[in-house]
Amino acid sequence: RGLFYAVWLSDKPLVQQELSLKVAQLVHVFDGDFATTNALNFLRIFYSTLAREWRGLDDLRLDKYFFLMRCILKESFQWLKNRNFDEFSISSYTAVLTKGPLTAAALTTPRAITFHTCDAFLDELHDVVGNNFGGQQLLLLLQPFLLLLSTTDEKVLRKKVVDSVLEPLLTRWLPKPTATTTTTTTTTSAEVDSDAEEIEQFATDLGDFADSLFSLASARSGTREECRRFLYTMSARFRRAHQKYERQLQVATNPTTTTTAVDSSSSSNEEEDTAAAATTTTTT
Repeated sequence: RGLFYAVWLSDKPLVQQELSLKVAQLVHVFDGDFATTNALNFLRIFYSTLAREWRGLDDLRLDKYFFLMRCILKESFQWLKNRNFDEFSISSYTAVLTKGPLTAAALTTPRAITFHTCDAFLDELHDVVGNNFGGQQLLLLLQPFLLLLSTTDEKVLRKKVVDSVLEPLLTRWLPKPTATTTTTTTTTSAEVDSDAEEIEQFATDLGDFADSLFSLASARSGTREECRRFLYTMSARFRRAHQKYERQLQVATNPTTTTTAVDSSSSSNEEEDTAAAATTTTTT
């Protein structure tokens, strides 16, 4: 609480930014046998204090606390990176998020905190890890958002998670590979292997997300009935994107293959995605 009001009383933008960075970097100061426990407790208490004191903030102080939240997210990802994003650390961290800023209980955490966490999450993660991150680590790290989609009864919140987290995964955040064709310049075997590896990693991510969304949608318990159709729709979109990248993988691994069939199929998938996006908007 003392740190919260230290930020409250800080003046001038540069002073506020420096203080926010120093507060966020406190997650790294813990050492010894209980370093992980203490770091997680620091994050847990930060979010509980933020939620408790949030309704007392005036409009002039909101921006400094939004910046502080971004700093906390970034340093949390750096903390995970220092631990090689091992499964235990990620699971422990996501448990903090699930009970804190990404809880489905609106009375526990003000929705402004939840919405800003959705907006900032991928951007701050990308700043720390770049494009070389994915697979089960990314899926595990984003589990709180998927659980939120299956448990919240707030349509506005579901739309925020889709717009800020899931849509960027399908469009801008993860790198899009370029298929190799016979009309391009000569490609060496090493370059083809590199392209194929990048495409395969991305396609695997999309398939994992599709499976996870489908599992939540078909779960017998824990998923709200009004969320199931929405989750099935998002699962289908990720599945089609996964199939599209598998086809591009085949083109990349076989440079002599033409892309006519791929382009035709991609056009069909784009039409399906447009329809699915409209359905998602309606259901949200």
